[in-house]
Amino acid sequence: MKAAKAFAFYLPQFHPIFENDEWWGTGFTEWHNLVRGSPRFHGHIQPKVPRDLGFYNLLDKDVIQNQVKLAIKMGLHGFCFYYYNFDGKRLLEKPLDLFVRNNEERFSFCLMWANENWTRRWDGQEQDVLIAQTYKRDDERSLVADFAQYLRDPAYFTIDGRPVLLIYRADIIPDCKATVDRWRQLFHREHNLKPILVMAQTFGNIDPLAKGFDAAIEFPPHKFGSTLSRINHQVQLLDESFSGDIRSYDELIEKSLIDFPSEFPLIKTVVPGWDNDARKQGAGMVFHGALPGKFESWISKLLPSIADHPVFNEKLLFINAWNEWCEGAYLEPDTYFGYAFGNALSRSIGNYVSPDKLKIILVGHDAFPAGAQQLLLSIGSTLKFRFGAEVSFILMGGGRWLKITSQSRILMLSTSNTTSGMS
Repeated sequence: MKAAKAFAFYLPQFHPIFENDEWWGTGFTEWHNLVRGSPRFHGHIQPKVPRDLGFYNLLDKDVIQNQVKLAIKMGLHGFCFYYYNFDGKRLLEKPLDLFVRNNEERFSFCLMWANENWTRRWDGQEQDVLIAQTYKRDDERSLVADFAQYLRDPAYFTIDGRPVLLIYRADIIPDCKATVDRWRQLFHREHNLKPILVMAQTFGNIDPLAKGFDAAIEFPPHKFGSTLSRINHQVQLLDESFSGDIRSYDELIEKSLIDFPSEFPLIKTVVPGWDNDARKQGAGMVFHGALPGKFESWISKLLPSIADHPVFNEKLLFINAWNEWCEGAYLEPDTYFGYAFGNALSRSIGNYVSPDKLKIILVGHDAFPAGAQQLLLSIGSTLKFRFGAEVSFILMGGGRWLKITSQSRILMLSTSNTTSGMS
């Protein structure tokens, strides 16, 4: 049993669309940005280069199916697709629809409405708007109906029958609490749905209840990133004109671990790395020191708290992201780390077992100081301290190594009588 159901955010902007052709040039996709990344300081890994899956086109259903198979091997429970709807105009919807129509694995999924304006800045700011989000009351009915077609899909992620729907920017929704309440009424009255509405902790949005949502989800580096110290002075610059921010991946992990639990349902999110130089070329933000081992440790340290503080009785962990290549946040294999981050996720999610779930009995000859007994003790120690198991031993006889097992339960058996002891 997995320690938590893990979802990764999924970016569909890896295929051409008419609008991007108009705004950025014919055939534009995220891959066009990716190759612009350059190393700005010693140890800065740029450009990012995809390996096994290559520079794919998400209009190919085989690509999406291969992604799903790989995600399952990494221990993911599902994808959280970014959903784009601007006053009824859908963008980048084709990969999602291909996934839904060809979901042979019945891989779980949910949606995150990326509800901000699209601009030329790639950062949610309002300069040079390409397509705006106006939140017209007359559009709410069609918006909810469009959501509902996905929320009713058998593979859509639900908790106790309630589909989970995420919203990226609560702060820009006019009269947010009243608007969210109208959405709920439409979902219930017209579609017989009662979704769990989750607010992303982005752009100063922290408390979901104040905005009318049921729960919050972290979206690192938002919430923590701007509070961390700049460490530009600690690196050796290769580009003297570099004007971006370099921050510590280790400090990001520390902030995440101490900021839990919360006063409201909170889904924790981890990020395998962050480096958006490909988009901002010398003026972005880099979290330096992101390594697979640290990523694995971060997840492993979060899991006990996630088990103790489930969200509506569900243990959840999100990863930012599956394929945010231009933000340096991805699990897909690259030419530098290969599958290391995916393997780290698989080990941490698959290996952790809640202490109240795992009870193991080890059977041995006796407690005589010899090789077989030493091996038995080592197995018990690993199970206890690495996996949090409650370990008991059944022995056919005693011996002086009984003292070594002072933190374990010992039951000694012999052919003539049965004696039990706790040491």
